[in-house]
Amino acid sequence: MRIEGIQILASTSIASAMLFVPIFAKEIGSKDWQIGIIVASYGLASFLSSFIFGRFADVHGKKIVINIGLFFAAVTSFLLAFANTPFLFSILRFLNGFSTGMFFSAVVVYAYELRRKLGGFISLSSLSWIFGQAVAGVLAVQKNVFLFGGLCFLAAFFFSLFIQRDKNKVYVEKMPVRIIRKNFSVYLPFMLRHIGAHMAWAILPVYLYITVGIPKIGISIIYITNHITQFFVFRRIENVDPIKSMRIGILLTSLGMFLFSQTKNIYHGIFSNAVLGSGWAFLYLGTLNYLTKKNIEKTTAVGILHSIQGFCLALGPILGGFSAEFFGYRATLILASIISFSAFLISLFIKDHSRN
Repeated sequence: MRIEGIQILASTSIASAMLFVPIFAKEIGSKDWQIGIIVASYGLASFLSSFIFGRFADVHGKKIVINIGLFFAAVTSFLLAFANTPFLFSILRFLNGFSTGMFFSAVVVYAYELRRKLGGFISLSSLSWIFGQAVAGVLAVQKNVFLFGGLCFLAAFFFSLFIQRDKNKVYVEKMPVRIIRKNFSVYLPFMLRHIGAHMAWAILPVYLYITVGIPKIGISIIYITNHITQFFVFRRIENVDPIKSMRIGILLTSLGMFLFSQTKNIYHGIFSNAVLGSGWAFLYLGTLNYLTKKNIEKTTAVGILHSIQGFCLALGPILGGFSAEFFGYRATLILASIISFSAFLISLFIKDHSRN
């Protein structure tokens, strides 16, 4: 149960911080463009570290990567509690993203090699996001939220000291071009879907609040629906064929974004986010099952996937913000839906190199 404890505590910490980062940045005097950099810096840092330490974990062992990543995630979270300038906040947020990017791929693959069912294991993260964001809503102060997150990471670090040292080490070339080419049929549509998703997530709360007229408590309910749906769907789709699961997930994502563009009230929003939550569960679990079953260099392959997530987390909000500025919120959601649907079409035609 130690690896499950790490998953729960780390996800709770990340979720509690993620919710209010833009507001905390504003409270210490950040301008709007600085807030954009702060939000993007976390994704950029995760992009870099996931790519680097996925390979490192395959070559040198997953336990050491999990240990180091959790330790520095705790340290940077504690320091963020006292960051009082936009520059310091952005630097520490970058380092925090780099730390979390180090260990998450290793944790997932470690659980897989312990023969945990990935659907059940990943669903713990969805449940933790609900709890983490609820705690953040109660604490609602920068110092308290990041101290809470630091304590969660610190507890996860102590759990990680007692997991067994893994023996499944493999050689991976320093630049894993071969692995990227082998799994390109998964990476490309995943990236397009994720760019579209983060374009939508960047403007969705403002769209629901201003355009649709849903109050803040209603928006919270809509967001919680996503994680609740993920939790139950993850646990029901373990045996779905990975490629089919990925295609279903991308298609549901496209549908969910289009439904959001037509939302008129909170009930429409709840249904739309349930569709999106189901889509993410199908896509993420299908992709993880594919990569862990098709690759000997499991942590490298999953690390590249999480690196793509970080890249999209940095790029998507920028594209979403510019799109909303020039075309409006509804048009941005429709554009995000189209991008995701294009990812679905690509997933039908790209050759599966891993079967050669």
